[in-house]
Amino acid sequence: VVKIYSFQPLCEGTEKTCGWPAGKSMSIAVDIMVEHINKGQFLRGNHTMQVDTMDTSCSPQLGLQVASKVLLLPRSDKPFGVLGCGSSACTKTAASILDIGRMPTISNSATSAELSDRVAYPSLFRMFPVDLPQVVSMVIVFQSIGWHSLALITDSFGSLGFKDKFDEIVNSRGMTNVLSGKEAAHMAALVDHDGSL
Repeated sequence: VVKIYSFQPLCEGTEKTCGWPAGKSMSIAVDIMVEHINKGQFLRGNHTMQVDTMDTSCSPQLGLQVASKVLLLPRSDKPFGVLGCGSSACTKTAASILDIGRMPTISNSATSAELSDRVAYPSLFRMFPVDLPQVVSMVIVFQSIGWHSLALITDSFGSLGFKDKFDEIVNSRGMTNVLSGKEAAHMAALVDHDGSL
Protein backbone atom coordinates (compact mmCIF):
# COMPACT_ATOMS: atom_id res chain seq x y z
CA VAL A 1 0.00 0.00 0.00
CA VAL A 2 1.32 3.43 -0.99
CA LYS A 3 0.30 5.73 1.83
CA ILE A 4 -0.34 9.44 1.18
CA TYR A 5 -1.39 12.04 3.75
CA SER A 6 -3.73 14.74 2.54
CA PHE A 7 -3.52 18.05 4.44
CA GLN A 8 -6.87 19.74 3.83
CA PRO A 9 -8.84 22.65 5.35
CA LEU A 10 -11.68 20.58 6.79
CA CYS A 11 -12.10 23.22 9.50
CA GLU A 12 -13.71 20.84 11.95
CA GLY A 13 -14.32 22.88 15.09
CA THR A 14 -12.55 25.93 13.63
CA GLU A 15 -15.17 27.23 11.20
CA LYS A 16 -14.98 30.79 12.58
CA THR A 17 -11.22 31.05 12.14
CA CYS A 18 -10.82 28.94 9.00
CA GLY A 19 -9.53 30.86 6.02
CA TRP A 20 -11.01 28.65 3.29
CA PRO A 21 -13.19 25.65 4.22
CA ALA A 22 -12.89 23.77 0.92
CA GLY A 23 -11.25 20.63 2.26
CA LYS A 24 -14.43 18.57 2.42
CA SER A 25 -15.09 18.88 -1.31
CA MET A 26 -11.40 18.40 -2.18
CA SER A 27 -11.32 15.26 -0.01
CA ILE A 28 -14.30 13.83 -1.89
CA ALA A 29 -12.45 14.44 -5.17
CA VAL A 30 -9.32 12.74 -3.77
CA ASP A 31 -11.37 9.71 -2.68
CA ILE A 32 -12.85 9.39 -6.18
CA MET A 33 -9.38 9.61 -7.78
CA VAL A 34 -7.93 7.02 -5.40
CA GLU A 35 -10.82 4.68 -6.16
CA HIS A 36 -10.15 4.97 -9.91
CA ILE A 37 -6.39 4.59 -9.49
CA ASN A 38 -6.82 1.42 -7.45
CA LYS A 39 -9.60 -0.02 -9.61
CA GLY A 40 -7.55 0.60 -12.77
CA GLN A 41 -4.41 -0.89 -11.18
CA PHE A 42 -2.35 2.13 -12.25
CA LEU A 43 0.37 1.51 -9.66
CA ARG A 44 2.97 -1.06 -10.62
CA GLY A 45 3.64 -4.20 -8.60
CA ASN A 46 0.01 -4.67 -7.58
CA HIS A 47 0.30 -1.71 -5.21
CA THR A 48 -2.74 0.21 -4.08
CA MET A 49 -3.00 3.77 -2.82
CA GLN A 50 -4.37 4.83 0.54
CA VAL A 51 -4.98 8.51 1.35
CA ASP A 52 -5.55 9.62 4.94
CA THR A 53 -6.82 13.17 5.41
CA MET A 54 -5.55 15.43 8.17
CA ASP A 55 -7.24 18.74 9.03
CA THR A 56 -5.01 21.80 8.71
CA SER A 57 -7.92 24.30 8.87
CA CYS A 58 -6.25 26.54 6.27
CA SER A 59 -3.81 27.56 9.01
CA PRO A 60 -0.05 28.09 8.52
CA GLN A 61 0.53 27.23 12.19
CA LEU A 62 -1.48 24.01 12.01
CA GLY A 63 0.23 23.09 8.72
CA LEU A 64 3.59 23.47 10.46
CA GLN A 65 2.46 21.33 13.41
CA VAL A 66 0.93 18.56 11.30
CA ALA A 67 3.96 18.45 8.98
CA SER A 68 6.29 18.21 11.99
CA LYS A 69 4.25 15.32 13.41
CA VAL A 70 4.43 13.49 10.08
CA LEU A 71 8.22 13.78 9.99
CA LEU A 72 8.46 12.40 13.53
CA LEU A 73 6.44 9.29 12.74
CA PRO A 74 8.21 5.93 12.84
CA ARG A 75 9.47 4.85 9.43
CA SER A 76 6.75 2.20 9.11
CA ASP A 77 4.01 4.84 9.52
CA LYS A 78 5.49 7.58 7.33
CA PRO A 79 3.65 8.30 4.08
CA PHE A 80 5.25 8.21 0.66
CA GLY A 81 4.28 11.88 0.29
CA VAL A 82 1.82 14.61 1.19
CA LEU A 83 -1.02 16.18 -0.77
CA GLY A 84 -1.96 19.74 0.18
CA CYS A 85 -2.41 21.95 2.15
CA GLY A 86 -5.48 23.73 0.84
CA SER A 87 -4.16 27.28 0.92
CA SER A 88 -0.86 28.86 -0.05
CA ALA A 89 0.02 30.06 3.46
CA CYS A 90 -0.42 26.60 4.96
CA THR A 91 1.40 24.98 2.03
CA LYS A 92 4.42 27.26 2.50
CA THR A 93 4.95 26.30 6.14
CA ALA A 94 4.17 22.60 5.69
CA ALA A 95 6.33 22.21 2.57
CA SER A 96 9.29 23.92 4.24
CA ILE A 97 9.21 21.41 7.11
CA LEU A 98 8.49 18.38 4.91
CA ASP A 99 11.48 19.27 2.72
CA ILE A 100 13.77 18.72 5.71
CA GLY A 101 12.78 15.06 5.53
CA ARG A 102 12.89 15.10 1.69
CA MET A 103 9.22 14.18 1.67
CA PRO A 104 7.55 15.10 -1.64
CA THR A 105 4.55 17.39 -1.39
CA ILE A 106 2.03 17.81 -4.19
CA SER A 107 0.04 21.04 -4.06
CA ASN A 108 -3.40 20.49 -5.53
CA SER A 109 -4.87 23.93 -4.85
CA ALA A 110 -2.37 26.52 -3.54
CA THR A 111 -1.96 29.36 -6.04
CA SER A 112 0.82 31.60 -4.67
CA ALA A 113 3.50 32.40 -7.25
CA GLU A 114 6.13 32.03 -4.50
CA LEU A 115 5.48 28.27 -4.40
CA SER A 116 6.99 27.94 -7.89
CA ASP A 117 10.43 28.81 -6.48
CA ARG A 118 12.35 25.53 -6.84
CA VAL A 119 15.15 26.76 -4.56
CA ALA A 120 12.82 27.66 -1.70
CA TYR A 121 10.54 24.63 -2.20
CA PRO A 122 12.60 21.86 -3.83
CA SER A 123 10.32 19.01 -2.71
CA LEU A 124 7.05 20.76 -3.64
CA PHE A 125 5.34 19.95 -6.93
CA ARG A 126 2.37 22.09 -7.86
CA MET A 127 -0.55 20.89 -9.95
CA PHE A 128 -2.54 24.12 -9.93
CA PRO A 129 -1.48 27.31 -11.71
CA VAL A 130 -0.89 30.72 -10.18
CA ASP A 131 -4.09 32.80 -9.90
CA LEU A 132 -3.54 35.80 -12.14
CA PRO A 133 -1.94 34.14 -15.20
CA GLN A 134 -4.74 31.57 -15.03
CA VAL A 135 -7.38 34.33 -15.05
CA VAL A 136 -5.67 36.14 -17.92
CA SER A 137 -5.74 32.91 -19.93
CA MET A 138 -9.43 32.34 -19.22
CA VAL A 139 -10.31 35.90 -20.19
CA ILE A 140 -8.39 35.54 -23.48
CA VAL A 141 -10.23 32.27 -24.23
CA PHE A 142 -13.62 33.87 -23.53
CA GLN A 143 -12.73 36.86 -25.69
CA SER A 144 -11.61 34.59 -28.53
CA ILE A 145 -15.08 33.03 -28.68
CA GLY A 146 -16.73 36.42 -28.92
CA TRP A 147 -17.64 37.26 -25.35
CA HIS A 148 -17.48 40.93 -24.36
CA SER A 149 -18.92 40.74 -20.84
CA LEU A 150 -17.92 38.55 -17.91
CA ALA A 151 -18.96 38.17 -14.29
CA LEU A 152 -16.83 37.08 -11.35
CA ILE A 153 -18.70 35.32 -8.56
CA THR A 154 -16.65 33.83 -5.72
CA ASP A 155 -17.14 32.93 -2.11
CA SER A 156 -15.90 35.47 0.42
CA PHE A 157 -12.65 33.54 0.80
CA GLY A 158 -11.75 33.41 -2.87
CA SER A 159 -12.55 37.03 -3.54
CA LEU A 160 -10.29 38.70 -0.98
CA GLY A 161 -8.06 41.14 -2.86
CA PHE A 162 -8.96 39.49 -6.15
CA LYS A 163 -11.86 41.56 -7.49
CA ASP A 164 -9.74 44.60 -8.37
CA LYS A 165 -7.21 42.47 -10.26
CA PHE A 166 -10.00 40.71 -12.15
CA ASP A 167 -11.47 44.08 -13.15
CA GLU A 168 -8.03 45.27 -14.25
CA ILE A 169 -7.49 42.18 -16.43
CA VAL A 170 -10.97 42.35 -17.97
CA ASN A 171 -10.71 46.10 -18.63
CA SER A 172 -7.25 45.73 -20.20
CA ARG A 173 -8.82 43.41 -22.80
CA GLY A 174 -11.60 45.93 -23.58
CA MET A 175 -14.21 43.77 -21.87
CA THR A 176 -16.70 44.45 -19.06
CA ASN A 177 -17.17 42.83 -15.66
CA VAL A 178 -20.96 43.17 -15.28
CA LEU A 179 -20.71 42.74 -11.52
CA SER A 180 -17.89 45.22 -10.96
CA GLY A 181 -18.41 47.15 -7.74
CA LYS A 182 -21.40 45.11 -6.66
CA GLU A 183 -21.51 43.70 -3.15
CA ALA A 184 -22.61 40.15 -2.28
CA ALA A 185 -26.19 41.27 -1.48
CA HIS A 186 -26.53 42.91 -4.90
CA MET A 187 -25.08 39.85 -6.60
CA ALA A 188 -27.54 37.58 -4.79
CA ALA A 189 -30.39 39.73 -6.11
CA LEU A 190 -29.12 39.17 -9.67
CA VAL A 191 -29.37 35.40 -9.38
CA ASP A 192 -32.81 34.01 -10.10
CA HIS A 193 -34.48 30.95 -8.61
CA ASP A 194 -32.69 28.40 -10.82
CA GLY A 195 -29.23 29.80 -10.06
CA SER A 196 -28.61 31.51 -13.40
CA LEU A 197 -27.93 35.21 -13.89
